[in-house]
Amino acid sequence: MAKNDSNKTDSECNDLLKFIFDGSVGFYIEITPNGWANSEFVFFLHPTPQQQYAEYIRMRDNINRLTKKKDVEDKNIEQSDFKQDDLTGLNGMDEFLFLLGLCVYDIFSNNHEVVAPDKKIYDLGSMRGSGRFIADFLNNESKDSKKYDYIDFYMGTIWVSERGTLLPFYEFVFKN
Repeated sequence: MAKNDSNKTDSECNDLLKFIFDGSVGFYIEITPNGWANSEFVFFLHPTPQQQYAEYIRMRDNINRLTKKKDVEDKNIEQSDFKQDDLTGLNGMDEFLFLLGLCVYDIFSNNHEVVAPDKKIYDLGSMRGSGRFIADFLNNESKDSKKYDYIDFYMGTIWVSERGTLLPFYEFVFKN
């Protein structure tokens, strides 16, 4: 985090994350009344075969466009080649907190300035620094030892954001 008088301290930034994540249990219960595995949000981390296939096609087309290849055949990959993850035995709360962490990264990183009522900025650091700040916070709050690294949160939801709407997560952060 950049040190200057217009920024909140690391301790104050940590307190804000504590405030956000401490209120998350009620939010989790609200958005997953039938459990994580039965919620629409599970598909952000365990995409359906349809989502996997669409992502594959999009990636293939983007690579072909970058390499200026036209109509490249690719071993007849079909939607049936993709399988749904087994959703039994998931740790829903862990996955929920990870997804919330990705959304928090989206809000506090990428040169975004989150301004407090006292006009000071909550600055979690650079893109990698924000990832590290969130990972360290969650590791310190977790009963598990050192579960996350900065790379887990680096780039936020860029790889999963098209799998559904994360609006409830962003609203939750801003309502707190």
